[in-house]
Amino acid sequence: MVMLLACVFVISASAASIYRDQDGNELFNYAADSSSIITSYTGSFPKTDAQGNALTWYVTGTSTENGNTIKTVASVLTLDENYATLTDGTYSYKTSTVNTKNVVSVYFPSDKGITTLNLADGGYKNKNYWDPTGTEILFVYLPATLTTLPDRIVQGSKALVCEMPSEMPIETISKVCFYEAKCLREVNIPSSVTLIDGESVNDGAAFYNTTSLERVTFGSNDNLETIGNLAFHKSGLKYITIPDSVKTIGEHAFSYTQLIDSPFTEKSRLESLGGRAFG
Repeated sequence: MVMLLACVFVISASAASIYRDQDGNELFNYAADSSSIITSYTGSFPKTDAQGNALTWYVTGTSTENGNTIKTVASVLTLDENYATLTDGTYSYKTSTVNTKNVVSVYFPSDKGITTLNLADGGYKNKNYWDPTGTEILFVYLPATLTTLPDRIVQGSKALVCEMPSEMPIETISKVCFYEAKCLREVNIPSSVTLIDGESVNDGAAFYNTTSLERVTFGSNDNLETIGNLAFHKSGLKYITIPDSVKTIGEHAFSYTQLIDSPFTEKSRLESLGGRAFG
């Protein structure tokens, strides 16, 4: 009880966003700076219901209380009436029941054979994918069966966590996957990934300008070989241990980060280090 009060006191010094369920129970809260970047948060949204069914949480109403923004949330079953099954294992979000612009937390289970996500529309017209810009999304939990990551999966959103199971069979983190996801705090890289892509400021780099990103972790038995140009350039990265399997690190890959310790182990097999990779 003392710990809870301490957490609430920390964020109540400035206006906070507080999420409560339909019964008024607080589930989650956060404080943000003048640029809408989340600076602290506590709590979480349950991934499943009492029967173990995957849940999506979304905002149903907003009010103000003592200068704080109060958001009421409700949950629906992730793979029930809100998703349509397409061909080849693809699941497409339907907006008839829940508009994706109001979703705050979505958990995709790993026992449904999902290989592709088409996070469609989200209330946006003329788009065949979910543009997260301006959405309420805070947490994304991806399934272990996913074979391709959607581009810009959390860009322009408030997403703090994008969880990828270590056994997810993807090979590439694309150069626009997490590009400028400025609220993202932590991410884990699946063991099967061989390339964290990066090219240029204009063409994209996987974690370029993820200014809140502090920690990146990797699964066991890593296969990562290449970290591309500018891959983590201008991120807020503090903690990372680069897998020993990495052979190539591109130019400016980790420049203008906030690394605290050396990211290499004594068993590193690095062969090529690009100009100002850590400059």
